[in-house]
Amino acid sequence: MALTVLTAAAGGDVRAADTAWYARAGVGTSRLDGECGSLPNASSAQCDTRATAFVLAGGFQLSRNIALELGYLRLGTLQSRETNAVSVQQVRSRIDGLGLSVVGTAPVTEAVSLHARVGWMRWRATTRVDLTLLPAGTFLPGLSDDQKGTRPTVGAGASFALTPRLSLQADWDHTRAEVFVRGRNVDLYSTGLRFNF
Repeated sequence: MALTVLTAAAGGDVRAADTAWYARAGVGTSRLDGECGSLPNASSAQCDTRATAFVLAGGFQLSRNIALELGYLRLGTLQSRETNAVSVQQVRSRIDGLGLSVVGTAPVTEAVSLHARVGWMRWRATTRVDLTLLPAGTFLPGLSDDQKGTRPTVGAGASFALTPRLSLQADWDHTRAEVFVRGRNVDLYSTGLRFNF
């Protein structure tokens, strides 16, 4: 009953063909904005702010234009290496996110459609810091830290229907997380497939 009311509110006169469960998966690249900048008086810094990432998601199409989607994003492991007069610091941060979004779709042709999503994401960043003291090269065991938070998430993309059930989909997803000891924008660019059940 509740689902029927929600469906009617979201899409008005909804045909059975417009409602369906679906799943999607994509792989691509995540990108972190900004510089490293966590080691005081660093004379050099190398930041690997891009990583291989993927997304797994599933949702329910409430109408032809509105869906609710739950997704897991593995945003990859980002790394930095900084040096100052007394030490070398290496940082590795792995970022994951679980998001719930409302997705709006606008058909362009019979096969092509555009979509946008907005919602909230629960992110987790697991960071490990290794320090080597100079000039002796003494290695200090790594320290690990978990940071978590909830942030708004937005996204957009396009899809091309290969068959009535299978589509090729390109997506951009954006959120913000604490990485390398500061809040940063994180973007995921992915390409994958969507299957309608």
